[in-house]
Amino acid sequence: RVLYVTDAGQSQHFEMVFAAAKKAGFVADSVSLEHVPFGLVQGEDGKKFATRSGDTVKLKDLLDEAVRIAGEDMKSRMENPDEDFTDATADVAKTVGIGAVKYADLSMNRESNYKFSYGRMLSLNGNTAPYMLYAYARICGIVRKATGQPDDQKVEWP
Repeated sequence: RVLYVTDAGQSQHFEMVFAAAKKAGFVADSVSLEHVPFGLVQGEDGKKFATRSGDTVKLKDLLDEAVRIAGEDMKSRMENPDEDFTDATADVAKTVGIGAVKYADLSMNRESNYKFSYGRMLSLNGNTAPYMLYAYARICGIVRKATGQPDDQKVEWP
């Protein structure tokens, strides 16, 4: 079994390549050639997601930007926004930013195109990772308070 994982726009190409390979005898009858399509990630303008210069966006850059935006949002909600992040706060921003990108990508149908939006991904409303992480943190706080557990330790679930 041979799987080719590319965007859905390549489907017809692979159908023809697979048929030609079988007809030419390049592939044994026992071998299955399969195209596994996925949808395109599009910018908010509906075009293929890319940098301003038209280059492909690197995953590291995308994750770094999500972490930066999550950190800025957290900073704006702090009592003293000019205060520097602690290591723990920076870890939360990293968890929220990366979690938002992962969840947004995995929550979509693999074969559907979708519009990439940091604003929607990092929203505290709706079906997003930050909303679920916030709800989880609130639940942990309720459990801590109800069971008398200290805030600086991992929650022991009753």
